[in-house]
Amino acid sequence: QPEQVSTLHRQAGTWYEDQGLATEALRHILAAGDFQWAGRVVEQIGTATLWKWFDWTNLRYWLQQLPASLVHSRPRLCLLSAWVMDFSGQPEAIDPFLRSVESHLQDAGDGGLVARADRLIATTDVSWAVPPLSKDVLSIMAEVTTIRAFTARVRDDLPGAIKLFHRALEMLPSQELHLRAVITGGLADTCFVSGDILTAGSLFPEASAIGWESGNIYMASISARRLAEVQVMRGFLHQAADTYMQMQHVLAKRGVQLAAVAGNTCVGMGELMREWNDLDAAVQQLREGIEHGKQVAGVRILLPGYVSLARALWALGDADGALGAIQEAMHVWEEYHVRRLWGVPPVAAYEARLWLAQGDVASAVQWAQEQG
Repeated sequence: QPEQVSTLHRQAGTWYEDQGLATEALRHILAAGDFQWAGRVVEQIGTATLWKWFDWTNLRYWLQQLPASLVHSRPRLCLLSAWVMDFSGQPEAIDPFLRSVESHLQDAGDGGLVARADRLIATTDVSWAVPPLSKDVLSIMAEVTTIRAFTARVRDDLPGAIKLFHRALEMLPSQELHLRAVITGGLADTCFVSGDILTAGSLFPEASAIGWESGNIYMASISARRLAEVQVMRGFLHQAADTYMQMQHVLAKRGVQLAAVAGNTCVGMGELMREWNDLDAAVQQLREGIEHGKQVAGVRILLPGYVSLARALWALGDADGALGAIQEAMHVWEEYHVRRLWGVPPVAAYEARLWLAQGDVASAVQWAQEQG
């Protein structure tokens, strides 16, 4: 009875949705071809899928199954798509989604804010009073501005990114804690990459605390990881170890097990172990962190994980293993078209350092000349 298949998928989708099992429901709703219904479900669970569970690969799959015309007609679906493009290392694909959001606001009669926000993005004037608009509209525009800040960051326009993050905070309604964690974390990280370590060190704890409070577990954990990096940079290695231990404690207390969070923690602890010359323990931690990173396609876990693994293996005398780890990092770099995500230096520079350590000056010189 093939004519019953669509009806049965709809019934299954309804049952799963009634049980609060939205992910399972989506499989049947999409199979039934009811894209309007699927779009509503993706809107409902997209934010939690991305920021609480860091399951952006599933979110990307759901969005890809929807007609492009449907996605571009729904601001929330456009914003989720833009975030997925950011996480998957495709910044050039973000702008069409943001333009669709802005067009929707203009069609809804809120074009004044859109036009003024666009003008403000191009100016250095920060003395701006937000016009009296609904909290929903302000939240949407703050999110658009936040995503534009992240794309400016990827283009290495760090001053522009910092300006946009501040602008987003000015727009954002006070009760929007989830997005406030994202903005604060992004601002902290951009300050970190800019060399303003003290400001970054004061903002990362704030971003992490807001993240835990709002259920934005990914931003809470990544900000804690970055705080530990600041502590390492300032020479406070035992404080950094305490930060990682506190993160593990909070996660265990909440009953949360996420590969992304575990990967960040393992890589961070591995870097500390290497710094303390406990090389075997460092290699074990780093390999474990890399495996977690593979589960979630976590570029921000894999790149520093492989680089630190290479340095630990080199210190153990395993030159071939060190070069192999760097080559794995290069594969990740190329696959995701990474430029400057979260302050990770160019992986090829570490490969050049290994050549120098081996005495292969010619390869290092050739690399430097090719890079200009």
